[in-house]
Amino acid sequence: MRIHECLKIIILAAILIISVWSDLLKGRLGNPVAVAAVATGFALNAAAVALFAGGAGAPWFANPLLDAFVGFLIPFALLFLLFYIRALGAGDIKLFMAIGSLMGARFVLLTILYAFAAGGALAFLAAIAKRTFVSGFRDLWTYLYICVAHGKLFKYNGEFSARAAGAVRFTPAILIGAAVSAYLIYT
Repeated sequence: MRIHECLKIIILAAILIISVWSDLLKGRLGNPVAVAAVATGFALNAAAVALFAGGAGAPWFANPLLDAFVGFLIPFALLFLLFYIRALGAGDIKLFMAIGSLMGARFVLLTILYAFAAGGALAFLAAIAKRTFVSGFRDLWTYLYICVAHGKLFKYNGEFSARAAGAVRFTPAILIGAAVSAYLIYT
């Protein structure tokens, strides 16, 4: 593992810890953290290009700066629909974009995958603990039925909406997803 990769892992850990803390205490992720994380990600990857990049003709993912740019765009492209229907908050998407700009496309794709798996498990456990599993799924199926019947998407305001009172915070799941991704990629 190169020195810039170690530095990126350390910065990623700091960003995730700050984000989880902010989300759990304040219920939101601030723009300053996301903007600083994105800027740091692009700066580190630009430095990596200057110091370590391969020659001309290398694939795009071999260029850390291009990989960071693609990693920055992927979360927005994949997750905007979930934001639109209020199933995911804007701060969560900004955090994924920051992870992508710092760690690259492959890392952010794996993080999204494992974060949703962890988030599903956390939401399941929360629904069981709050004894709202049946009513929550009834709300979800009703929402899906209405969307299909009308042929369009509506804002989701059910219990598992990102803006619902007592909703499961997603940043711990993002932290878990990033940790699993780092383990799989760097070990």
